[in-house]
Amino acid sequence: MHVVFVSSPGPGSEPEHWSRPFTATMAAMATAAGATVLWLEPARAATAAADVPPGVAHRRVPFAEGGAVHRVAAGNRHLAVELELTRELRARPTAVVVHVGVGARGSPNVGWLAERLGSRSFAVARGAEVVCHRGDLRFRDGTSCAVVDDAARCRRCCAAGLFRRPHADDFRNRGDLLVASLQAAAAVFVPERGDADRLRAFGLNGVVFVEAGDPAAIVARLGQG
Repeated sequence: MHVVFVSSPGPGSEPEHWSRPFTATMAAMATAAGATVLWLEPARAATAAADVPPGVAHRRVPFAEGGAVHRVAAGNRHLAVELELTRELRARPTAVVVHVGVGARGSPNVGWLAERLGSRSFAVARGAEVVCHRGDLRFRDGTSCAVVDDAARCRRCCAAGLFRRPHADDFRNRGDLLVASLQAAAAVFVPERGDADRLRAFGLNGVVFVEAGDPAAIVARLGQG
């Protein structure tokens, strides 16, 4: 089995997004189980080098968006990683592709690209990062927020001054692309209880959700199809 892991750069406010150590652990486990593994790591220039497990092929793919919350369209566009994935899957079209941290910046197109190119697609996602561009379900004033279908409100939340305001359609496009990609997945692994219901409410219908926050359980599921 050939497995391609794609991690996520995160919103830019933390030194290391959770998807990176999570991916490293899964990559090591998959390699130990006999799989060949490629890790595509979208990373900003300031991000320190990843701790890559032995036997894992690794490609760091520059991600130029700087993390400013108002740059919604830029934060959900990463042509470089899409091209890397496309080249890999055209050479080895029967791979298993696992997108870790879907919604936490970077390309939302990994899942449906994998399906289109003949590979099985899986995702590991935290509900808050999918439904909320900030990734924490908190309004700009710090109060909790449960409104994920009001693009005008999201625009106000993510504005950074009079001339740095995302367009409402940026949020609609982001949501549509994420839903399309996640619906292509053979299974979506959600580490936190209640995330499956949150994602169904966001428009993910007919998706197989698996409550699993243990990397070993996820890696074992990949081999089952």
